[in-house]
Amino acid sequence: PVSEVVFSPNGTAFSARVAGRVIRDLVLPLPGRFQLENCRTALAVIAELAHRNAIDWDTDAIRSGIGQVRWPGRLTIRPFSTMKLGRILRVDGSDAQHDESVLVIDGAHNPRAVRAVLNSLVELYPDHVLDIITAVPANKDAQAMLQVMREYTDRVIVTAYHSSRSLLPEVLAGIAERCGLVVTPTECLEAAMSAAVSGSGRRRVVLVIGSLYLAGEALALIGEDAACLTIY
Repeated sequence: PVSEVVFSPNGTAFSARVAGRVIRDLVLPLPGRFQLENCRTALAVIAELAHRNAIDWDTDAIRSGIGQVRWPGRLTIRPFSTMKLGRILRVDGSDAQHDESVLVIDGAHNPRAVRAVLNSLVELYPDHVLDIITAVPANKDAQAMLQVMREYTDRVIVTAYHSSRSLLPEVLAGIAERCGLVVTPTECLEAAMSAAVSGSGRRRVVLVIGSLYLAGEALALIGEDAACLTIY
């Protein structure tokens, strides 16, 4: 079990009981409630293996391992500011805070994962306006994902990533409209991000979601390493 949980855009602080030992002040540098659930699963595996005397372990190793976890393209949160219209976001690599507009990149590509991401963002940014940019593989359930998105916003920017697997923007736009969303179609991710930047100056969460391919392109556009996603 975990306790003393504090969620923030920069990660999650918590304490955990593992195989009878309480480990305090753990810091998981992955934001979002669902990421903590993933970590709880890993800790449960350690506890079970320890119970069977199958592993040697210590609290320092767990603390270090959790603290060094990195998962690009899974609720990657970056603050941003705009440049000239028609140019891409200038993304600041410093820590994201609650009171500024942010770019969020996530490779979720099924309804359950999309909902987990959106629930986490509502929890982290309850006072922000949500803008969604999405592109979806042709072999995924785009309608189901868009129906989930419709529960959190009334508009979406649709695009395509650079692969024959991606649904065409006009096809995705038609599906989104049937889900009751106001749609802005764009031909590529850079155009979609520029469209999002040109919107209201209110505090916003600009979420790029729908495909690991799309997440990889978004990471590359802001100058971050997307090599870990190229296998997809």
